[in-house]
Amino acid sequence: MALHTTTTVDSSPLLAPDATLVFTDIAGSTRQWAADPVAMSRTLRDHDRLIAEVIDRHDGLILKHAGDGVCVWVPDPDRALRLASDVLDVSRSLIVSIRTAVHRGRVEARDGDYFGLTLSVITRILDVARGGQILVSEAAATRLSSRRRLRRLGSRRLRDLPGPVVLYELLPG
Repeated sequence: MALHTTTTVDSSPLLAPDATLVFTDIAGSTRQWAADPVAMSRTLRDHDRLIAEVIDRHDGLILKHAGDGVCVWVPDPDRALRLASDVLDVSRSLIVSIRTAVHRGRVEARDGDYFGLTLSVITRILDVARGGQILVSEAAATRLSSRRRLRRLGSRRLRDLPGPVVLYELLPG
């Protein structure tokens, strides 16, 4: 199964005022690479295949790969949370734990790549997530059709950001 990628910026859905993003990362992967690089390489191939299937199911587009993580555009916050939940579900078949962040905001598309504060914010949110956890920014949470599965974690100061970010955690179920 091929990964979705954006090939032409002009037709990118990110030119809309807001983008909903999901960023995933394998928690503790550096230790796993150091302990058994052959097994981790195999696991990462399986991870990438399973993640691509989930992204396709939710009409997502991969914007960036960052090591063993992936940043994905998703059409809306509700679908982003379903994608994030499905990523955690498929990761259970692997020997890894996935941490996930969901955020919404403006993204600049330029020269086949994506930039802006929104990408910095979602990266910082991912930094504070634990394996098996889905953190959601208030910017994404306020656009959800239902917030009943979210637990408010409060306002957090995240590295290098100009102000605090209100975070929520998606609860299982």
